[in-house]
Amino acid sequence: MPKCVDSESFTLYTVRTMYLKLTNASPQHRGTKLAIDRDLVVTAHSSQVTRDDGLTEMVTFLFCPPHGTWEVSETFDQVLSQLNKV
Repeated sequence: MPKCVDSESFTLYTVRTMYLKLTNASPQHRGTKLAIDRDLVVTAHSSQVTRDDGLTEMVTFLFCPPHGTWEVSETFDQVLSQLNKV
């Protein structure tokens, strides 16, 4: 039976929950919901970032080749929690 990964802006149906449900933290797309295939995540780390407007925030970075790096607002622990769900 397919599982449903739901968001405010989209719904994904999959045989197993293979998508991380996250929130974009990059300035151009802040607050936009993301669904990232968990199998593409190579590394994850958090760092404090100072934006061009002087705003300082904690951001978690996910490196997902070949797509590049995503900035998300969820904490490192929240991301790991989703990655560790089977």
